[in-house]
Amino acid sequence: MYPVPITLQSLFVLLAGGILGPRLGSAAIVCWLCLAMIGLPLLADGEGGLKPFLGPTAGYLAAFAPMAWIVGRAMMRGKGNTVAALFTAGVAAHALCLGVGVIWLSRFLPLGEALVQGVYPFIPGALIKSAAAACLLAVLRQYR
Repeated sequence: MYPVPITLQSLFVLLAGGILGPRLGSAAIVCWLCLAMIGLPLLADGEGGLKPFLGPTAGYLAAFAPMAWIVGRAMMRGKGNTVAALFTAGVAAHALCLGVGVIWLSRFLPLGEALVQGVYPFIPGALIKSAAAACLLAVLRQYR
């Protein structure tokens, strides 16, 4: 899809935060994005370099580290890290990503078109990825 591709990147961002915790998870995402920024082909469609960080998808990329932090915090909350709580954290993290992403995307497209191309198609996937991350993290939690 153009200008925003559908990927599993946000699922792995949630998992990074949930597995590594809020600080290390966010730091890992920042390191990954820095490696992509210097040119390694680590983003959707093998993209790397400054182009993705200046183009229509930059807002989504900027939200990845805070997404990891949100889920990492949810995992640290003891009784609050139930599947339902982790799903809620994943949905909140995706909402942040889509919100920041569409605000940036609206610099390139009218707001209505930005919503049609940069938010609405991603809502079902965000719910599925949030559920998948919550279930995986709940299983992985027992191995801590």
